[in-house]
Amino acid sequence: MPHKTKTARRNRRSRFMAVLIILVLLIALGGELVYGRLQAPLPSLTAQIIAHSLTSPASTTLNWPNYGQSAIGAAGYGVLAANGVQKAVPTASIAKLITALAVLRVKPLSGSQAGPTLTLGAKDVDLYYSYVAKDGSVVQVEDGELITEREVLQAILLPSANNLADSLAIWAFGSLTAYANYANAMLTQLGLTHTHVGSDASGFAPDSISTATDLVRLGELSIASPVIAGIVSQSTANLPLVGVVNNVNWLLGTAGINGLKTGNSDQAGGAFLFSAAYQVPGSGKITIVAAILGATGLLQAMRSAPPLLTSAQTAFSTSVALAAGQAVGVYHVPWGNDVTAVTAKAVTALAWQGQSLEQPKVQLTTAQANAATGTAVGTVRFGTSGKPSSVVLSRAIPAASIWWRLPHY
Repeated sequence: MPHKTKTARRNRRSRFMAVLIILVLLIALGGELVYGRLQAPLPSLTAQIIAHSLTSPASTTLNWPNYGQSAIGAAGYGVLAANGVQKAVPTASIAKLITALAVLRVKPLSGSQAGPTLTLGAKDVDLYYSYVAKDGSVVQVEDGELITEREVLQAILLPSANNLADSLAIWAFGSLTAYANYANAMLTQLGLTHTHVGSDASGFAPDSISTATDLVRLGELSIASPVIAGIVSQSTANLPLVGVVNNVNWLLGTAGINGLKTGNSDQAGGAFLFSAAYQVPGSGKITIVAAILGATGLLQAMRSAPPLLTSAQTAFSTSVALAAGQAVGVYHVPWGNDVTAVTAKAVTALAWQGQSLEQPKVQLTTAQANAATGTAVGTVRFGTSGKPSSVVLSRAIPAASIWWRLPHY
């Protein structure tokens, strides 16, 4: 019996030591686990962009023509305002801008390239005499004449040569029908759904039609082409056979006008699509684009342009789009309250009639726990030319408590 008692005591002691060792190990492992959880880095926080509000001062009255239809916009911003019933009507020679855009797509030029040389033939001479008989605007040509693509573009965009518009389209596409099919598909692709190219490339025929709002968009596309923008800003050009020709847009240089195209026909009356550079006070330079259709003649349309342009210039301003301290983003903090990202100072933007032309471009970085109030976390800007303004934390992002860390790691 004494021997059995000693054995039992020894076994109990062994079991106790085993349990003790296990407890020590568990405590050690648990402490290491707790320590690890307390020391583990917290996740980076990503921001959610939030809506903003914009100021809207009183609007400006535009000096619209009291006839036909008109529209105004700015390069990169589209149509901003329109007047009159926007119904598709003949555009006359403004259609030549469509010809130029289409041809440059299939026969591109860059820089000051002259481009391929066209050899004019008997059919081109026939086109010349055909337009002469119809009292259309022309540039004289002859059989065997050599003329570059750039020179033809100058001929159709400056003196508005109807005959060479058709010759250029036939050279590039094979026929006027093929040109019209291509041009109309291009217009649809570009969203000019109220514009249609008819039976010629010159716009002389009344079946080439558009609206003032579509023409503003056409003007934007045209000045986005360095070749077209460069040509329509020229007052003269030197062409083979005829020598120096003048731009029929005699308003070049008036009130910043630097293009685009005039139009005049019995069916269209007077039409004018024009662009003008304007330095907005306190902001960058913009290009205003406007269209006037339905004048009794070209003279009336062009006389209506400066008053409309002047009134439109006063409608552009530099406006406070986002006030200082305005929230543009929010960081959702899992272990605490959300923290907003705010503008460090007031942010200005180009405005039309008091309303910002663009939505702000907000870029926010990830944020970390313990980030202090005022920590820079990104930028906000309006437009590609606007200066970035700093975005900061409205308050500090707290560290996570032990009570949050233990169940989450």
